[in-house]
Amino acid sequence: MKDGSLKGIGGWLAIFLVVLVFNILYLVYDVLANFQYVGLLPVMSIILIIQVGIIIIFTVGFFKMISYDREGVELLKWALWLPALNILFLMVIFYFMQLRGAEELFVSLFQVAIWALIWTSYLKQSVRVENTYYERKKK
Repeated sequence: MKDGSLKGIGGWLAIFLVVLVFNILYLVYDVLANFQYVGLLPVMSIILIIQVGIIIIFTVGFFKMISYDREGVELLKWALWLPALNILFLMVIFYFMQLRGAEELFVSLFQVAIWALIWTSYLKQSVRVENTYYERKKK
């Protein structure tokens, strides 16, 4: 069903964008809260650089989407999986450094993967997203 009335930022698309803003803010908080550990664990600087990269990519995707640029949708379809990859990277580090907390990371990985799966599916299948960001050929 290609309903032409479902166009523009509203409904689930608006909820997605609001949730994305909260995720960006949480990532900024996480970077600032963990910045103190860079001196203790040198590998933390790599993790924080990855998180800053994710923040930048999410922010670019957000601003492209609110500017009605379909590149924002395409960017976020794959970028939503970056936090899961970051957690996997952390799990590997925790394993090799024999640190505690891998169980908590597994729960976080599961949560992030479900979140990414839901929103990636939405961005791929939504009529509103298609009508808002992709030009349809007129017959």
